[in-house]
Amino acid sequence: MAKSQTRYLACIICGKKYAGCRSCDDATSYKAWRSLCDTPQHFQIYRIIQELNLNAITLSEAKEMLSRIGVYKKDIDSLLPSVKAILEPVFARKQKVKEPVKVPVEKPAEESADPEVLSFPIENEE
Repeated sequence: MAKSQTRYLACIICGKKYAGCRSCDDATSYKAWRSLCDTPQHFQIYRIIQELNLNAITLSEAKEMLSRIGVYKKDIDSLLPSVKAILEPVFARKQKVKEPVKVPVEKPAEESADPEVLSFPIENEE
């Protein structure tokens, strides 16, 4: 990167200033992550926030996604207040553990010795 192209940007997640270049702005088919965030992790946080804002993921899913990239409740204090306000509900509520659903399994009807005879379970009429 030439010195004449050096400029300083502010990360939209933490506010930290970082060196950026104008070539990122020239990308027309995509938005270069370096034009928004100072680290790949902060860009991942940005994407998770986008998904939350679109209601494409739940708070539980966001919490799981954040934990996969190493972001926990203790880490959000270092982020911009607006970002922290979005992420606080993700960590504030207690996540419910999904219980496995038990589906009753019907036993198959006993097979008849005669292949021409079909057997069906008969309910008792009382």
